[in-house]
Amino acid sequence: MIFSEDQLDELRKFECLDFQSTVSFKDGCIDDFIKSKYWPVAVQEDMIVRTSQQIKHRSTVIVKAYIDNIFNKNFLDFGCGTAHTAIEASRSCKLSVGYDPVRHQYWTSQEAKASNNCMLFNDFDEVKKNGPYDFILLYDVLDHILPSDIPAAIDNIISVCDSNTIIKCRCHPWTSIHGGHLYEKLNKAYAHLLLSEEQIIEHQTIGTTRIMKPIVTYRKLLSKLNVVSVDPVSIRMSDEVKSILSDNNIINRIKMVTGGDAEWQSSVLPYEYVDYVLRIQ
Repeated sequence: MIFSEDQLDELRKFECLDFQSTVSFKDGCIDDFIKSKYWPVAVQEDMIVRTSQQIKHRSTVIVKAYIDNIFNKNFLDFGCGTAHTAIEASRSCKLSVGYDPVRHQYWTSQEAKASNNCMLFNDFDEVKKNGPYDFILLYDVLDHILPSDIPAAIDNIISVCDSNTIIKCRCHPWTSIHGGHLYEKLNKAYAHLLLSEEQIIEHQTIGTTRIMKPIVTYRKLLSKLNVVSVDPVSIRMSDEVKSILSDNNIINRIKMVTGGDAEWQSSVLPYEYVDYVLRIQ
């Protein structure tokens, strides 16, 4: 690992580090070092969504990025969570429907109630009554559904499509730099691939399915749909992140946790997201 000369004295307090030639990790515990200021972040701090204003801004960005020519169209946000995206889309489309099996408290807000063409449901039978939909969005949803429940979710989506429906799906793989969703409490790159189960639970803000081979697994999960395009979105790794991922003991620890090999690791760790455009068969 690479550090400046003025950092080395302070680094010597970490028992997990070896200073034989270059700084590297020993086989022992590295948890304290992961939590230190020397470990690179998973997400730039100004990109972490914490406030209601930031949530609203993100929903505007999502609508602009994922929903094209929505005027006079019907839109479904599948797995809508707080429903900010469904509400934002309602400003442009004919009908915006948000569906989530868990009702969020924001659904009763004044903003949600003020949108005349936005409806929010936790009963999919109600969603069906307003279909079919021209656009369906699954934004960071698939990775937070139990694998056993995904086939039923896909069947529900298909049931509200017609031949013209466009489905856009953004996946957020467990193997990505922030795929463990720890960053609101512990904003450290790939920490979820290195920490113990107890520590992951302590810092995790949302449950995530641990998909180790994202491209292969997503292809199977989405096999009932026609894939129009797939776009693995790779991060630009900083020198600090590259340095950590080149350390043999870090590599071995990730391999131990994930059951991966060197080829697997180099192929999936750079993926931040995987974007799909889909249609029904």
